Amino acid sequence: MKNLENPSPCRESKPDLEHLKSLALSENGFLFDPMTGFAYNLNPTAITLVHQLQQGRTRAEILKYMEKHYEADSNHLETDLDQFLRRLEEYGLLGSDKAKRSA
Repeated sequence: MKNLENPSPCRESKPDLEHLKSLALSENGFLFDPMTGFAYNLNPTAITLVHQLQQGRTRAEILKYMEKHYEADSNHLETDLDQFLRRLEEYGLLGSDKAKRSA
């Protein structure tokens, strides 16, 4: 079941592409945000999703990509994508909340 009170951040606003492109991402899944100095470890799926976001893909385009490349139900993929996007927003990695990044 989807949480309609807390929709995906990419549905309401476009992520800050400049900030997304500034994130350093290694092949091993080490993600570094030079604006905050914070580092994160990503799994292979998360690496792919961050690459998609850095290329300027929309939520709908990323969902289509996932449906093509992952063997899972579309509803499950959509839920997972929305949870991942919310987590990125919480960490200030979508660039939509500059106050979080400077904290």
